[in-house]
Amino acid sequence: MQSVKKTATLNIPAAKVWDAIKDFDSIERFHPMVKSSPLIGSQKQGVGAQRHCNFYDGSKVTERITSWQEGRGYSIEVSEITLMPVKEMHGRLRVDPVSNGQSEMSFELLFTPKYGPVGWLMAQVMMKPMMRGILNKVVTGLEDHITTGNIVGENGVLIPA
Repeated sequence: MQSVKKTATLNIPAAKVWDAIKDFDSIERFHPMVKSSPLIGSQKQGVGAQRHCNFYDGSKVTERITSWQEGRGYSIEVSEITLMPVKEMHGRLRVDPVSNGQSEMSFELLFTPKYGPVGWLMAQVMMKPMMRGILNKVVTGLEDHITTGNIVGENGVLIPA
């Protein structure tokens, strides 16, 4: 399994970061590639909550929360992936307090590429760099959303809420 991780120190209290990431059906408020993220069913949080992520480029994924630590983070299983050639994908989001006004945010993606050795090479050369770029944009979007109150639209453009 391949792994890509982004960790950043934010000048935002951990409680505010948690408030933004725990709202499972609103990732489009800070993810610059997600157009919408409607829930599947009525469960908004916790293990078993599910959503569809519809991307601006027309690709889609389905995500289900597999572990939940209130105030700290959660893990997801990603399925129905039209975004890239992967057999399986998981994600982890975590926020830890650093001080009263700072927190450490981490996003990690774990995935198994399709196509055996060719897929492994594609992961090293194309997929991992692309995913690192996406994670960087998501962290920037999260910080922008929390500090301005605006919605982060396509390509990171801020939209008044």
